[in-house]
Amino acid sequence: TFTGYFNGIPVKKSHSDKEILSKLQEFDNLNDMEDEESELAKMACIYGRAFELLYQDEETQTNVVYNSPENMFMVYDDTVKQEPLFAVRYGVDEDKKLHGEVYTLLETIKISGENDEISFGEKTYNPYPDLPVVEFYFNEERMSIFESVISLVNAFNKAISEKANDVDYFSDQYLVFMGAEIDEEDAKNIKDNRLINYYDKNQNNQSGSASKVDVKFLEKPDSDSETENLLDRLTKLIFQTTMVANISDESFGSSSGVSLAYKLQAMSNLALSFQRKFQSSLNSRYKLYCELSTNVSNKEAWKDIEYTFTRNEPKDIKEQAETANILKGITSEETA
Repeated sequence: TFTGYFNGIPVKKSHSDKEILSKLQEFDNLNDMEDEESELAKMACIYGRAFELLYQDEETQTNVVYNSPENMFMVYDDTVKQEPLFAVRYGVDEDKKLHGEVYTLLETIKISGENDEISFGEKTYNPYPDLPVVEFYFNEERMSIFESVISLVNAFNKAISEKANDVDYFSDQYLVFMGAEIDEEDAKNIKDNRLINYYDKNQNNQSGSASKVDVKFLEKPDSDSETENLLDRLTKLIFQTTMVANISDESFGSSSGVSLAYKLQAMSNLALSFQRKFQSSLNSRYKLYCELSTNVSNKEAWKDIEYTFTRNEPKDIKEQAETANILKGITSEETA
């Protein structure tokens, strides 16, 4: 939900130099950048961070590919600026052998072996003046969007599982006979004919009543209302703690105008925070791209790129039109 809200409408990039803008668009189209950035945003939400690797193909075109933290990590120095030192991309094959690359400021080094014994192999020149790996992170702490509510999600899953067990229990309740003995044939007849007729033959009374015989289902106490209250409370806490709006809620669709804006306020603030981190990483990507003369002639062109982030949220066009109409005569036509 948050990724769709943050990046459902792709980031737009603009530049005052039309030639530079054309090159940037060509670069984005080559790498299917809308999908690339959507995956980076989703991974950053899930893991707290994601990585993007830049490399040159056989036609000297710059390519990018996203990488999960499950098979890549970066190491930074311990200075105030925390500059990246190197990055490692790795994977393990069917024979438990490790393969990958180490990316440094000067070269890319192949690695292979096992966890306790790594050997370095072929080295290739790094065409970029900086590390060819960019980290996209959700926040400075590298926490995922749901890390703070994992215990609540587990509690929700447990409660809904127990509720499903209760339904099964209700279908498979035990039939209890008290004060009467039944044999195997009687049990079959009860199940097939759905008929129970037991009475106490030894009871000496004129009516022949079966006062001592009791047949009933074995029931455990019903906790349905408590379970429903718990599930509702957990659902609210999960969305409140993560600051993500529950757009599936029935009352959400009936909201409009200021009410809708307030419901989206927390998620909007979270998106603004992520946007600053995301834009910083985009700057690092395009800085690497612009530093190669085979891409653009001006190495500083990345500094003038303007990014436009648009939230993917419902718009009340009627209210906007009414506001514009009211402003006519009060403000300029352009402002209205």
